[in-house]
Amino acid sequence: MIGLNLLLFNLTYMVVSIFIKKAVADVPMEPIGYGFILFFVGLQSLLLIMLMKDCRYIVIYNDYMVFINPIFPFIRKRIYWHDIDQMKLVKEYSRTGMYDAMWLIKNEKLKYRISSFYYSNFGEMKAAMKFERGGRLRLNPIQQLLCLFGKKI
Repeated sequence: MIGLNLLLFNLTYMVVSIFIKKAVADVPMEPIGYGFILFFVGLQSLLLIMLMKDCRYIVIYNDYMVFINPIFPFIRKRIYWHDIDQMKLVKEYSRTGMYDAMWLIKNEKLKYRISSFYYSNFGEMKAAMKFERGGRLRLNPIQQLLCLFGKKI
């Protein structure tokens, strides 16, 4: 994810710098140029948001766990064990295969999601969690997507 962000940053920088040079030289820009700029800046923003949301450092303590943002390490989110009702395991599907994920559930809604796709120490984290184990959820990809957008489990 970091490599993809760096690659896209270089492309975005090249596109934006070309159009800035044209603007400084007082060369009129075609409307498609603005579309290119918006596309690359929007895609870069989307990938940065995905990096900040899905690829976090997780530190587990006795009473709580902390999500630490990799880009801005001063942004931290502390989750106490008593704030989560239960943890359920889910098989998530992707184009490259299936991955296990821990869904942390509060009031029958998905609150946090930790996927084995992003964490090589997923098994250790799963063992260290101090939540009530709710077993395995069997959901198809459409049901998973609806749960990600707020549908009750």
